[in-house]
Amino acid sequence: MRICAILSFGLLCACGNSAIPGGDLGPSFFPLPDLASPDLAPAISADTACTDASTAYCNAVNTCAPFLLEYVYGDLATCQTRFKLGCSPTLAANGTSRTAAELDACARAATAATCNDLFTGNIAACNAVPGTLANGIACVDSNQCTSAYCNRGAGACGACAPTPALGDKCNGDCGTSGFQCDTNVCVSYAALGGSCDGNTHKCTPGLYCNPTTAMCATPLGAGTTCDPNTKNPPCDLLHGLFCNPLSKVCTQVKFAGPNEACGYVAPDFVACSGAGICKMATGAFMGHCLGAAADGAACDPVNGPGCLSPAVCSSGLCRLSDPSSCH
Repeated sequence: MRICAILSFGLLCACGNSAIPGGDLGPSFFPLPDLASPDLAPAISADTACTDASTAYCNAVNTCAPFLLEYVYGDLATCQTRFKLGCSPTLAANGTSRTAAELDACARAATAATCNDLFTGNIAACNAVPGTLANGIACVDSNQCTSAYCNRGAGACGACAPTPALGDKCNGDCGTSGFQCDTNVCVSYAALGGSCDGNTHKCTPGLYCNPTTAMCATPLGAGTTCDPNTKNPPCDLLHGLFCNPLSKVCTQVKFAGPNEACGYVAPDFVACSGAGICKMATGAFMGHCLGAAADGAACDPVNGPGCLSPAVCSSGLCRLSDPSSCH
């Protein structure tokens, strides 16, 4: 799953719509200035705002779901570098209403939010700000659009579009609808004990929909006995746990780098870090990691290599979104 929507601060998706369970993200990373009038506050540069946003985003993912951070980016430093790479162009995008000061306020709010708030997009300061571009005009970020929604599809450029409704297709976010983009569909999230159907009414990330009760429940933790056949209840995949078929115990997934063994490497399940893809022969259970392609290099979203967020595989190349090139 792509983890970003939830934590994208109204900018380009960095990790996609992914999810992560409770926990406090800690104090703000710097106190608000104690000034009598907001007009006296020092100006925030785009570079500072994007640095603060990348720090807030990556620290939040690392706190709430370190497994996902390693899976998508590889490490904290890479996460911060890549997030900032996608952030900077959006503040200068045609038609945007998002300011550096607003982005910085979003970053401060995100550091004080709970993981649940981050997963459900419940941070008012990070909501998209309607821009000036009409529906149908090319965009890369929702803050450019009067509808506050840029439908980016799978490419580097998208088009401003009406706010999607429950069940509509999406890529990264669902605008200001209040719904969440989960596996490319706008869904509503339910809390622990809430009703779910596994389709458009899903559970808040970190929970699962119990097929027997149709209610959101807590998955199994590390070291808990599990059933590798039914996977009900499942192990907590959000925190990198899988049901080991030999020990029948929820076990931590391990990571490997480029050209290292991946898949079922007995007795462990090994995933590829940093957006790598595990290449396996047909019918095999073990293969090798194919690292993400560099920006501008050839890519293949099906067979690999993939791209490192925020780059997307478009027309066979890993491309970074450039607002000035979207027409």
